[in-house]
This record gives sequence, C-alpha cells and structure tokens, in this order.
Amino acid sequence: ECVVGEWSPFSPCSGCGGHSTRVRRILAKGAMSGECPVTREQVKCEDDHMCPPVDCLVGDWTWFTACSHNCGGGTQRRRRDVTRAPQYG
Repeated sequence: ECVVGEWSPFSPCSGCGGHSTRVRRILAKGAMSGECPVTREQVKCEDDHMCPPVDCLVGDWTWFTACSHNCGGGTQRRRRDVTRAPQYG
C-alpha cells in the first residue's frame, strides 16, 4: 500500500485567471506493484471574474471598396479587423 505525505499549501496563483497547484510526496510505494495510484498533484483554477477587463484591439482601416453604383447614390465600404478579442468583461 502507498503511503503519502500531507498536501502542501497551494502555490501562488500564476496570474489573472491562472491556476495554483499543491503536491504531496510519496513516502513509500506499494510493495506488490511498486506503483502509487493516488493523486499527487491538485490544480486550482482562479475565477476569470476577478480579472480586470481588457479592451479589444483593432487593426487599421482597409481601403474603401469600389462604389456600388456608377453614377450617384452608391456606397463604399471599409473595415478593420479585431486583432485582440476583449477579455474578462
């Protein structure tokens, strides 16, 4: 039978929305198999709602498209793409 130590404290969080871990050491392995089928590490995820919001970023405007009509009343379009999506808000 495996003998394991106590859980360590959770490590500091790895950042906003990140995770922390804790471990426990194997003190003695099972005599028959030499394996320890016990959990030796636990991960705790932090809640994203604790993170400050991050605004999206957009790229430059494209050139205008050709006019939709040859003579009066047409439209031209242009766009810009999102280069970073908003997060946490």
